[in-house]
Amino acid sequence: MAADFLGTAVGMVSGLFNSVVAAAIILLIGLIAGRVLGKLVERVVRDTDMQSAVRHVLKINIPLGEVIGSLVTYFAYFLSVMLALDVLNIENAMFSIVAGLVIMVIFLSIVLSLKDFLTNVFGGIYVHQKGVVRPGDIVRVSGIEGTVVGIELIDTRIETVHGDLMFVPNSLLIKNAIRVKRRRS
Repeated sequence: MAADFLGTAVGMVSGLFNSVVAAAIILLIGLIAGRVLGKLVERVVRDTDMQSAVRHVLKINIPLGEVIGSLVTYFAYFLSVMLALDVLNIENAMFSIVAGLVIMVIFLSIVLSLKDFLTNVFGGIYVHQKGVVRPGDIVRVSGIEGTVVGIELIDTRIETVHGDLMFVPNSLLIKNAIRVKRRRS
């Protein structure tokens, strides 16, 4: 009887150990695959020049390769965690909690990666609505001095006296002091 109990306990521990090792291997492969796939997708987006197509069509400059690559990476991470949990035979309630946490982490990662982009978009809306600067204004902001030649949703183009075209993020126009020397009529 004691031998049967000991044999059953050893079998259970051995089975649990095998499941944990299998789950760890799945997680490791998922982390590596997610990273590789994310970088591969980022490279494909960059090589196919989708970035400039999106910029041309939507008139906005977003890091498309990075965003899509991050989504692919985190999706692979999510799948590997789900497979590892399945190997461990974790019940549905725990599975749902972990899935919710993973989705929340993915959402927060996306929001944080878009933080600067959204700040510039809202800055662009503010600059347009308030008329902070207009094309033709001669301005000085953050050490850049020149004539405003265009205001887009994400950035403002300023041509310096040397003929250089500077793209100033609209968030700088909101956060820093701007000196408008004169407006051209």
